[in-house]
Amino acid sequence: MKHLLHKIKHLGAPLALITLLLLPGLGWGANLINENIQSWTNRGSYGSYTQAITAGTVSMTRCMVANAAAATGTCSVGRVQMEASTGIIELPALPTCGIAEFHFAAGSTGRSVKLQRYNGSTWDDLTTFTGIGTTGATFTYNVNSGSSTTLRLSSPSHALYVHDIIVTDYAVASPTITVAPSTLTGFSYVEGSGPSTAQSFTISGSDLTTDISIAASTNYEISETEGSGYTTPITLTQTGGTVEETTIYVRLKAGLTAGDYNDEVITASSTDAENKTVTCSGSVSEPPSITFYFRGPSWMNNNPHDPEIWGPFNEWESAATMTFGDVPGWWSVTVEVADASASIEYQSRFSQDGSTKYQKAFENFSANPTFTTTTGEIWIDASQNNSFYWQGNDFYLLQDKITETQPFAEPDNHVTEFSATANSSTAITVTWNDSDATGYLIKGSDVSYAAITAPVDGVEEANATLVRNVSYDNGNWQFTGLTASTTYYFKIYPYNGTGASVNYKTDGTVPEANATTQEVPSIKWDGGALTTSWSDADNWSGNVVPTAADVVVLDNSLVSGSYSVVLPSGSVKTTILRLTIMPDLPNTITLTLPVENTYGASNDAGFVVGDNTAATDDIIINEGGVLINASGASSGNGIQVNSLSNGTLRINNGGKFIHKTTRSTGGTALAILLSTAAGTETGIYEYDVPGTSSFAIAASGRTYGSLILSRSGGSASYASSGSSPLTVKGDFILNSGVTYTTTMSGALNLGGDLTNNGTALTIASTQAINFNGTATQLISGTNDITFSGAVNITEGSYVSIEEGMSVTVSGSLTNNGSLTLQSNSTTTGSLIHSTAGVPATVERYISGHNNVADAGWHLLGSPVAAFDIDGSSFDPGASDDFYAWQESNSTWMNHKQGTPSQIVPGAGYLVSYETSGTKTFTGALNAADQTVTVTREGAGDYAGFNLIGNPFASAITWGSGWSLGSVGGVAYVWDEATKDYIDIEAGDPIPSANGVMVYLGGEETSQSLTIPAAARIHSSQGWYKSAGGRIVLVANDPDRGAAKRSVIRFNESATEGFDLAWDGYYLRGFAPGFYSVSNGMNYSVNTLPSMNNTLVIPMGFEKTVSSGFSIELQESIPGAVVYLTDKKTGTVTNLTDNGAYHFTAAEGDDANRFTLHFGTLGMDDPSTAAPVHIYAYGGVVYLNGPDAKASVTITDLTGRVVMAERVNGNGLAMLNAGSLPKGVYVVTAVAGSQVVSAKVIL
Repeated sequence: MKHLLHKIKHLGAPLALITLLLLPGLGWGANLINENIQSWTNRGSYGSYTQAITAGTVSMTRCMVANAAAATGTCSVGRVQMEASTGIIELPALPTCGIAEFHFAAGSTGRSVKLQRYNGSTWDDLTTFTGIGTTGATFTYNVNSGSSTTLRLSSPSHALYVHDIIVTDYAVASPTITVAPSTLTGFSYVEGSGPSTAQSFTISGSDLTTDISIAASTNYEISETEGSGYTTPITLTQTGGTVEETTIYVRLKAGLTAGDYNDEVITASSTDAENKTVTCSGSVSEPPSITFYFRGPSWMNNNPHDPEIWGPFNEWESAATMTFGDVPGWWSVTVEVADASASIEYQSRFSQDGSTKYQKAFENFSANPTFTTTTGEIWIDASQNNSFYWQGNDFYLLQDKITETQPFAEPDNHVTEFSATANSSTAITVTWNDSDATGYLIKGSDVSYAAITAPVDGVEEANATLVRNVSYDNGNWQFTGLTASTTYYFKIYPYNGTGASVNYKTDGTVPEANATTQEVPSIKWDGGALTTSWSDADNWSGNVVPTAADVVVLDNSLVSGSYSVVLPSGSVKTTILRLTIMPDLPNTITLTLPVENTYGASNDAGFVVGDNTAATDDIIINEGGVLINASGASSGNGIQVNSLSNGTLRINNGGKFIHKTTRSTGGTALAILLSTAAGTETGIYEYDVPGTSSFAIAASGRTYGSLILSRSGGSASYASSGSSPLTVKGDFILNSGVTYTTTMSGALNLGGDLTNNGTALTIASTQAINFNGTATQLISGTNDITFSGAVNITEGSYVSIEEGMSVTVSGSLTNNGSLTLQSNSTTTGSLIHSTAGVPATVERYISGHNNVADAGWHLLGSPVAAFDIDGSSFDPGASDDFYAWQESNSTWMNHKQGTPSQIVPGAGYLVSYETSGTKTFTGALNAADQTVTVTREGAGDYAGFNLIGNPFASAITWGSGWSLGSVGGVAYVWDEATKDYIDIEAGDPIPSANGVMVYLGGEETSQSLTIPAAARIHSSQGWYKSAGGRIVLVANDPDRGAAKRSVIRFNESATEGFDLAWDGYYLRGFAPGFYSVSNGMNYSVNTLPSMNNTLVIPMGFEKTVSSGFSIELQESIPGAVVYLTDKKTGTVTNLTDNGAYHFTAAEGDDANRFTLHFGTLGMDDPSTAAPVHIYAYGGVVYLNGPDAKASVTITDLTGRVVMAERVNGNGLAMLNAGSLPKGVYVVTAVAGSQVVSAKVIL
């Protein structure tokens, strides 16, 4: 038989190591560690291993190693695979450490892993490498340590690959100065006032050899305190080469003339360090103009001061303009009379706009009255009338007595985003976005907003506990020294100017914010009694058991390590004010209300926390903290809080609450009082309810972080119902033994992963599920999930179906985000749905050939709409191949020669890639029947063979439910493990993205073949084993890891010839040729009418380049005995008893080397008397069943004895009668008293 594949691989020479050593930048001793994994020991399963390298020993936990595995991007061919969550790679201790470099890749995007450093007792987090994806990338971290360093990778978010590890030696650091910010702008004041409001920058230094000197420019001055001490230069003293971060205040000097003072530089310097600068810009402005208006009688001016002003003025007139600049502001002027000794009464009215707004009286002209205007205008009315009069000496307004005190306008806008946050029991931070002001006054009160008094223009307020002036461009201030558990109210006022000329904005809506300081913990666990008992006073700080007024904190401030606390047993109620569980990681702290606690009453519980304060986090569980409600009460909640509003149980990310009781989840139970604040998105609420047939979880209208349904050591059923949405912001996990049923009409809003390790999960048709997470959401588990209702992937969300996971969507499927079906070396995610046009990415892992000619071949089919091969992940490189089969001329068409150009659904393709990796089908998923055309236009051995492909994102069953027409009932898939074709029968699965060879028989030259969507199933089966009723023989080539099977079946409707429905012609791959022969044709599946003891089936065998082989019986028919005869050696092997026959083969051996014979259990047993069956095939006479030595004679039809032999009773005997003339003979066997004769044809 001709080989189906005609191809020679071109092997490329590996790159010599010396090439690397000659590359620029790589020298001897530069790297402490440089590992590409290629020389490491292979580890085929997750486990704990060590690997010796030049630098020491690498320790691995929950890892696998493949020293010639898939490489992604530019990384090496070799990798360590870390298991999700638990994988660890610990590097050997190094004397120093410079830069740590790793090349990562993963099966999908969005993966992450921690880099940690050992501090002598625990592991400190250095960084988290995020954004690891399928394309592979290099990540680095500058450790830069001159002392002993041990690093490790840990806590990967998902399984990921580490391809290269490089750690450089420590490089002595250069002296460094750091400043921030490097630019300060907006310094200003009006000429004659000064200096400007101060601004600041921070400065620090590392690896210094001398102190830092800071020198300001000519027009700016600097200080280490905000209000005083301005000078230049300033010296910051280094200690051990370090200057800690220090704040330096900067202001524009007083006494400058009007003008701009931009781009002036403050310079920080230290020996051998690069100078760092802060560039300052500001301006001094001129005063604005003031216009004076007068009304009054005739004035005589005998005073030499200007201007001369006289009257009478009967109407308001402009008398003079004093120029101080061009910006109106708040101003003060001094009015002085000429003769201060005159004892005359005087009154004058001062107005901003000619109306009566202000009135000042001056007696004996002994005072210098002042007046303030906001408009830049002064109006003076000295008219003689009933209200105002003057007499006596002349009145003068003297120009040299007019003085400006604050030339600043009121800010136009208030700040935005004003908020307050409690930092501790004594501190609150307020933050805002600046407006157009140069400063901000924040005033607070512990009473109310109304108790805060607005500031007054011209009166600068001093800083105090609840009063603070903050300059522009800070945006926050922390008030300290506050009282615990107290609500503070704050208002913020923008202003311009300082001192007597300060101008506040108090109109409009003044921004407000409030916050409540945290409580002061009143009692902590110290474990002094060395027990877990809550009731033991020696376990508590102060040796007092907590009471209803106490705030309880379980942490590691007084006791180290992990520990557990158990609340009282019996009918005992425990009440406290607040509870916080906050271990130091990696410790865990667990508080349990035990099953032995039986206290219960309506709306009451054995453990009660809170005081009915609304919106208070009465219980806080931080990462590593666990609170377990295992109450054995027959009523009540077990654990509850007194507060009657949502948000009273706060499970922060990494914390856990376990509902381990049959008590209610409604009313005041904790399930309906969960906080939804930031930081609780993945806090765990777990149901682990014992001994119940079905438990109703709190679902309708509820919001969880992560939700877990469990049953410790058994099985449990959970149910949900209701019309309001169930929101799970984190993961939704069903653990082993769990059955979950839902009748909800409210949607399930899911922000994290969906994991089903319980029984098969079906979501009701009345419940839609909305995947709305911001990171990749993985659908995974050990059992199927069926969504009977709508499934929606929202915009910006990423959903992946994990390899091996099966998902069915009976309702609509809408993808406005991203949908991926993952794949690995053994299996692929599976999806069955009916919505047309759903965009998705389907992964197909393909193992590489690694320059081995018979390895790495795969048959493909596409589950998405047609797309171009060029530019896709399937586009073959120089050492890769991509073919389509052309039946009409029995030729593999090469993509590199132009055909095929596209991957089309329903068609099949043959591919081979040099390196292993994951390819992606991207496009609209096929969800409807797919019709292809199969032909029989060619000639020769492969006429009628067509390569088609599974066009769906799931497996399909072959034949069952198909309208095959003239297409044969036996099809062929390529088995990568055995390097050959495997025949499949009706009902066998064809995996997703797989190609399959089918045969068009009969007289048809072409036929349409529909691949029905109804044939879709969830299966990743790789061996295609059918149920009994057949005999399966496998020829093995152990040296090359190849195998070929041959199937013999029996069906009373079959014939001795080729039956289209049941027989399959032989197709050869790279395994030994092995087939049955009937009527001169070779079969991989041979279906015969019946099996009997006289049946002989010739078996053909064609060797490979190997010399040692075996033929094994893989499947058999119950009650049958299968004999294999090697005609070359004369060896007869009972495969039923021995399992396999081992032999050698040489070039030139007759292909028709073997025959297959059958016996019957019991009848072939030597201990049982049985008749001898006599038959002949191919010149050999067979005697099946003699139980002792027998005499055999062969006579012709004349009675002449032509051959006489004696045989041993070994169950099957053979006599070579090939030398006798062709004809009819009688064979007689005499065994003891038994004589059996039979006619045979030779």
